[in-house]
Amino acid sequence: MKHTTRFVAEKLLACLLAAALLLSAGAFAFAKNGPYVPTEEYDWEYAGLELVELDEDGKPVTVVDEEGYPMNKTLPLYQGGKATAQPGAVYDRATNTLTLTNFKGNYRLRANLMGDDFTICVKGDCSLAGIQVYGGGVMQPRWGCGLRITGDGTLTVNAGKKLESGIYFWPQEDDFSFTVDPAVTLNVSGSKTAIEATSYYGKFTMTLDGTATTVTGEPAVRELTRSLDGYSNPMTWDLALCKCAADPTGTYTINTLTPVIWVDDHYVPDPDKPSHVVVQRYIYLASLDLYIQDYEWEKENSTTTSAEDPDEVRFADMEAAAAAGFTPVLTEEGNQKWVEVNYLGNSGSEEIYTDAEGHEYAVGYGPDDEGHYGTVAMTFAPIEELPGKYLFTYAKGVDPKTLTPVTEIKPIEGMFDYSYPQKTYTHQGTASEEPEFTLGDVDGKDGVTAADARLALRAAVGLENYAAGSREFLAADVDKSETITAADARLILRRAVKLTDAEWGGKA
Repeated sequence: MKHTTRFVAEKLLACLLAAALLLSAGAFAFAKNGPYVPTEEYDWEYAGLELVELDEDGKPVTVVDEEGYPMNKTLPLYQGGKATAQPGAVYDRATNTLTLTNFKGNYRLRANLMGDDFTICVKGDCSLAGIQVYGGGVMQPRWGCGLRITGDGTLTVNAGKKLESGIYFWPQEDDFSFTVDPAVTLNVSGSKTAIEATSYYGKFTMTLDGTATTVTGEPAVRELTRSLDGYSNPMTWDLALCKCAADPTGTYTINTLTPVIWVDDHYVPDPDKPSHVVVQRYIYLASLDLYIQDYEWEKENSTTTSAEDPDEVRFADMEAAAAAGFTPVLTEEGNQKWVEVNYLGNSGSEEIYTDAEGHEYAVGYGPDDEGHYGTVAMTFAPIEELPGKYLFTYAKGVDPKTLTPVTEIKPIEGMFDYSYPQKTYTHQGTASEEPEFTLGDVDGKDGVTAADARLALRAAVGLENYAAGSREFLAADVDKSETITAADARLILRRAVKLTDAEWGGKA
C-alpha cells in the first residue's frame, strides 16, 4: 500500500511540475512579469541588469572595446538571459530578485525591461551610487517596470549627492510602481530630488511608509519652468459694434462670417458650411487705453460644441441673434457702425529670460529692428485690471541669443514629471517578530496538503512572489535554505501524503 501511495504522490508531483512550468512560460510572455524576452517583432529590445561604475564626479567610467569605441565600464548581473553573480550581488531569474549582501561600491544599478515585479532584497549594510529603472513603452503588449525593495538590511543610495536623483524611473508609456517594504532601511539622496520619475501617459504609484501616492498624466510636485501669462503688443482693429440687451453698457461686436474654401487659385464660399453670425465681447482697459477680447464671457455663453470653433457665441443669422438680445449698432444712415480701436491679442504663457544685468525679458516671435520677422526679445509690464496678466512689447536692440533662461526648460506636454519633494528620503526599517507559521502549510489552512506543494512550486518558478520573512515564505522554505525551490515543493507533497515524518527527514 505504501508503494501505491508513493507512486500516486510522485505522479502528482510530476503533474504539478509540468503544469507550473507551462504556466510560467505563459506568464513571462503575456503577463508583463519578469525580464522581457525578445520577440521577432521587437528583437532589438532586451532585458538587462548591470552595475555601471562611476568616477568621483558621478560620471560613468569608460573603457575602449575591441573596435576602439568607448563604452561604460560595467559589471553584468543579467544579460542575454544569463545571470552573472558578482561579489555581494546575486540575481535570481526565477524570483526576479537581486540580492545585495553587504554590497558597497561606486556603482549605479541599471535595470532595463526587468518587469513589474523586479525586486532588490537587501541584507546587511549596502550602498549604491544610484538606481535607474527603465520600462518599454513601444511594445505590444507593453512591458512594465517596477521596483520593490525588501529585506531587513540597510541600503544607502547616492550619499554624496553626485547625481541629481538617487533613484530614477523612466517607464516610457507604461504604468509602474515603487514600493519599500517595512523591514528594510532605505536612505536616498539627490542634488535636486531623492526620487524622480518621468513618463508618458502612464500611471505611477509610489508606496512609502505605508502611504501610496498616484500620479496620472499630469506634471506633479516640481515646478519645471517659470512663465508669465500675458498679451502681445497692441494692434489696430476695426470692431463692428453690437448692442446687448442684457448688458447695455458693455462693448460687443457682431459679424456675419462665411466659411470659404480654396478653388482654382482663389477662395469661394464653402457649400457644405453655411454663413453664420458671431458675437464677441470686449473689455476696456483704462490704464492702457486698450481693448481685449473677453474669452471668459465666450466660454460661459458659448452656443457651439465644434472642435474647430470651441467656445463661440454663434447664431444662424441676424434674426436669431436679435431674438437672443444682440442687435447691430447702426449709423444715422442705417448702416452697421464700425469703430477703430487699439486691441490686445492674447499671446499665452512666455518663459522668462534675463540679461547680464538681471533685467527680465520674454522671448517670442515678431519683427526685429529692421522689420524682419523671427525670434525677438520682449519686455513685459503688469496689466492693472488683470492680476497675473502682462503686456508684452518688443525690446528694440536686445539680442535674444544673449539671454539666459531663468530655469531649465523641460517639455511636459503629454507627460508627467514626478519628483519626491525633498533632496533626501529615509525609510527607517522596523524589525518585526517572525510571523507564526506551520512548516509546509503555505496557504495557512487545512494543514499540509497538495495545495501547499503547488503554491511552493509556483513560488519556485516565479509565479508567486513571497517576501523573504513572510509567513508564506517561511512555511514554504522547509529545507531552511532561504530560497524556495522545487525541492521544497517535493518535500511538502511527500509530507501531505504521509511519506515524510514529523521532522521532515526520513520516511514514515
